[in-house]
Amino acid sequence: MNIDVEERSDDDISVKVEAALRSLPGQTMWVIDDLGDLNMVNSLVNRAGAVRLLIITRHSNAGLIPNTVAFLPLDVLEEDDAIRLLISRTVRDDPVTDPAVPEIARIVGYHPPTVS
Repeated sequence: MNIDVEERSDDDISVKVEAALRSLPGQTMWVIDDLGDLNMVNSLVNRAGAVRLLIITRHSNAGLIPNTVAFLPLDVLEEDDAIRLLISRTVRDDPVTDPAVPEIARIVGYHPPTVS
């Protein structure tokens, strides 16, 4: 959204974000990866206007998510699937033989967003 947050209050940032969201076309989807504070969901939904939201969080407390929002738990990938996904995203010539690939998949917990 290209909003400079330095030396701005939270309220000022919020106003700028809301204005930016309302200026976007209605078919826009805003992806928020790893929302840290689930209490912000209602505020984001209310301010997004016609913009669709896809909010990803690492928090497992679905009870904090308002009932107006669909909660879809995302399981981790099986190790082989995580490795295949990671390999599909690489630009190296022969990532299949790289012994670091399985270790990277393990370190990030086989979570699809972090593997990809």
